[in-house]
Amino acid sequence: MQKSLVFEKFVAAETDSERLKLVQSLMNEAPSWQKNLSMWQILSLLPTRLEKSRMAHNMRMSRRPSSEWAMVSHLLTDSDQDIIGNAINSMTFSKQRALGHRTVHFFAASERPQRVLYCLARFCEETNDHRYAHFLAPFLTHDLSDAFLARSFNAMFRLGVKHEVALKVASELIASHIDATNMDRKAAVAAIVYLCFAGSAQDIETLKKVRDRVTIPELRRLLNWGFSDIFLVCKNNFNAQDARIFFERAMNEAEPNFSGYGCFTDSILVEGFKLLLNEIKIENLESLTRTVLALGHGACIDELSIHKSFGIDACTSTKMKTILALWRQYMPVHCHSFENSVRNPEFLSVWHAEDPEILFTMLKIEDFSGDTKPKKMSWQSIFESSLKDNFNLSVDLLCAQCFALERAQIENINSILIENATLSILKNVSTCLGSLNLKNSPEIYHDFVDRMYGTVVGGIYSSHFYRELFILAPFSDTSWAFNAFALCAPDIEYSLMQKAIAQEILHIQNGLKTGALAMSDFIQEVISRLQAILVGAERFNVKVSSETLTSMNALCRSIQGILEAVEQSAVPEESDVVEDSESADWSGHVSVDKPVLRWNTIVQVCLRTDLTTEEILEAETLLREAMRVAPHVEKRWVIRALVRIGSDDAIKAVLYQALQHVDLEFVAHTVRELLPSRHPRAQQALIRCVGRNTISDELKLLILDDISLDNPAEILQELRTLEILRLPQHIDDAIRDAVGRVAAVIDVDSSQAPQSEVSTKVTSNDVDHIIKKLIPDSDLLSVDTRSALRTAEMIMIQSRDWGAEAVDLSPIVNMHCKAVELTMRETFEAYTDAIIRKGILARKLDVLGYARPIPEKMQIFEDYLASLPIIKSIPYFSKFKLRKMLRAICLYRPGKRFTLDGPKAFALLFLVASRKQCTFGLDRILELDFATDLELFEFIKLVHSLQDSRNRAVHEGLTWDAKDEIEGMRSQAYKIIETCVKLGRFLQRQNYILQNSNSIGMGA
Repeated sequence: MQKSLVFEKFVAAETDSERLKLVQSLMNEAPSWQKNLSMWQILSLLPTRLEKSRMAHNMRMSRRPSSEWAMVSHLLTDSDQDIIGNAINSMTFSKQRALGHRTVHFFAASERPQRVLYCLARFCEETNDHRYAHFLAPFLTHDLSDAFLARSFNAMFRLGVKHEVALKVASELIASHIDATNMDRKAAVAAIVYLCFAGSAQDIETLKKVRDRVTIPELRRLLNWGFSDIFLVCKNNFNAQDARIFFERAMNEAEPNFSGYGCFTDSILVEGFKLLLNEIKIENLESLTRTVLALGHGACIDELSIHKSFGIDACTSTKMKTILALWRQYMPVHCHSFENSVRNPEFLSVWHAEDPEILFTMLKIEDFSGDTKPKKMSWQSIFESSLKDNFNLSVDLLCAQCFALERAQIENINSILIENATLSILKNVSTCLGSLNLKNSPEIYHDFVDRMYGTVVGGIYSSHFYRELFILAPFSDTSWAFNAFALCAPDIEYSLMQKAIAQEILHIQNGLKTGALAMSDFIQEVISRLQAILVGAERFNVKVSSETLTSMNALCRSIQGILEAVEQSAVPEESDVVEDSESADWSGHVSVDKPVLRWNTIVQVCLRTDLTTEEILEAETLLREAMRVAPHVEKRWVIRALVRIGSDDAIKAVLYQALQHVDLEFVAHTVRELLPSRHPRAQQALIRCVGRNTISDELKLLILDDISLDNPAEILQELRTLEILRLPQHIDDAIRDAVGRVAAVIDVDSSQAPQSEVSTKVTSNDVDHIIKKLIPDSDLLSVDTRSALRTAEMIMIQSRDWGAEAVDLSPIVNMHCKAVELTMRETFEAYTDAIIRKGILARKLDVLGYARPIPEKMQIFEDYLASLPIIKSIPYFSKFKLRKMLRAICLYRPGKRFTLDGPKAFALLFLVASRKQCTFGLDRILELDFATDLELFEFIKLVHSLQDSRNRAVHEGLTWDAKDEIEGMRSQAYKIIETCVKLGRFLQRQNYILQNSNSIGMGA
């Protein structure tokens, strides 16, 4: 089996919209060790919030513990409420209650996001989990969101929870509509249903008075509907006979609403239920059982459970499958008869034959603490006797024992009991392993390891328990558990993990040498172990010893040697080509790429503090190469390592190849990684990011607050440039605060600052007013573009007083053209780079003869372009520049430096790739917001002629006598910039729509 192609595409994908689709595809793949490992590797590759949220949303848990169980548990510990909510939703959609105890801490947290509580309410409601529904009511207040209030009322109604706080909030919600003209709170409907269900007779009378003053027809109809239902069961003032009628009516309804339930006292309700129970016939037992369990009234459920003919004992002895299925479905955890029955090992086949969920949910640690029934079977004896005949059942019991231990620790049960249970579990693990013949049953062993770690990863267990389990059951050579432990278990000893890695990689090496393991699988296994060490140490701030890292370095170099030997033996005739080739294919895979060494280098740089100068230089060389050849997602870690090195070349590699990219999440990650850097160039680049429109306001504020002050003079200069821009008020305020903070560091004379600010502000306001008049959306331009425009306008304003002096005014045109080029780069470069990097255009140009080359075919295509309407009217149309650019695009390979040379190059690229119609098949490769191709051609002509005019002006010079020509070029520049701003908004909007279309359905 080969490495998941979906995962390979994921790490190579350069946009989050692509990655979100691929995450969903990966989650839908058939279960396999590659899929499990790939999923955990994604979590090790510093995923974005959307990627993690998509994983959580598409997770589906199996009926028994697995990698998905551990992943859901891990995602429940995230700090983002959307990710937590989607993880809870996965439990809901899977109808899996066994992990419910890992969510209970959210109710006790000091901060309780509504999204998380909403998803918990939905979980309780849709899984019929009565254990935690009573936690919902205390948090309800009138000012919560409609969605949360409605979901909470529905959950408490579904699970039979009556609570004074919930009744009060529901009453306030309805009373708030007395003077309203429309139903502004949608939760009012759920509030009416809940009040009619749980409200006492006094609450109902109060509600009737409110009804009389409500003017909204829809609300009055709903209230009247509830009162009419209650009236049907209150003919005798809610006595026992009325209670009997209440149950009988509910039995005959497919979806009973139980209106009037709260009007009965508990004793009357039980008395009425007994009347009906004594009259019930066997054919009506199923509907009666469903009704009582759905209502959730504890005393009535107890009465049913102890009934001689219809109770738990009667059903288990006669094995009434449909009735037992109802008890399993609703699982009334506070019913003693039901609890005693499911915890009785004699009824194992009755309750647990089809699904182990009740085993995982209801068994307690004392059930495994010895033979409590000397003359009969016990859970421990069943576990031992099933090892040979039914190993699957033994593993289920072992998992149930682990869950029971975890719940006991959450509930702070007797520490001695917990300690004994821990020893018992470890002993049972050893017993399970001892019963397996690992040579004859490797698949069973792997399944056992998966289920055990699927149970405990993400749980609440002691470090002793994890350590002993790790020693007893090492991760298999096809396991995801390394990454899972690194992300979830801070108490694991990383030296122990490193030792296990060494053992397993030797195991894997043998498989590689014998051909049992494909090279791609081998590489994935090895780098996943390196990622585990790296992620765990960084996440939990664990210091890995230098000896461990040194031995790991030697091990990785040995592995690389084995890989090269295997590769050379596989294709000896190509060995020379492999050694010398530095080219890449269009997927970004380079023949000399060495992922094992790359990840080893990242580990060494990020975790070691004693690297020598030679080792740092070697690491820097490899990582700078990795910025060119590594898959896009892996570059997140490469950036972190390069910033740790912090040299000029390392920082340049990050700034040139990461800070300008079509993947905005990747840019944001780069910014966050650069923030701690003390390098002057990095700090200047970060400050300039504050003026970029593609950077979020949150990130801008983070930059201004957290920028390192090691180079205050340079930072202050950049901040002064930002001060004269018109940015949103909260960003302006943050800039002023940053200026004051930096100025204080370098002891700037505060008395002189206001005077210089006033004079600068007056001049800049005049210039900005001119720019704003010509470009209404000038606020969207970057700092550098506006600086170029200001410079041009300032010279132009001053030159009006010079008269006819022999002064060269070509700098005005030059600065306007510089502003055009900066605007085009900021607007289009990320998108043009993407299509060039992916080879979309180059593959089509190859057909047209630009790769080989074939002059005749190229000439046909260029003549076709030059003869298009409007284009044919461009003076001196640059066929030479067109061919030079297209040849460069066709010969380009990912990882090599490439840039479009000036505005004309962008215009020519649009002519080739942005038309709506093309007989050569090059249409709509980069779609722009032009209504017709003629509009596009007009824009191209404008750019082409502006650059030609600028070149002539710069080479020949311009005096004030040529002011008409200066004004004309100025108008052209502003028109181009305004068009670029419009096109930029279109491209961003299209990218946003694409991202959001891939995010639909990820919420509750």
